[in-house]
Amino acid sequence: MVLQMSDMLYENPLDHFLTLIVDFVIFFFKSIYYVLEACLLSCIPYRYRKKK
Repeated sequence: MVLQMSDMLYENPLDHFLTLIVDFVIFFFKSIYYVLEACLLSCIPYRYRKKK
């Protein structure tokens, strides 16, 4: 089966926009989480950090 470009497109152009917005929101929250985690870990003394 050959996949055509038209098969991958959404029927509604609004779906592209909403998917993009959802992806940006997820990226935004994940980036905030990782930045806050890095700030928190940098404030904790080394001996109290969990060893991985």
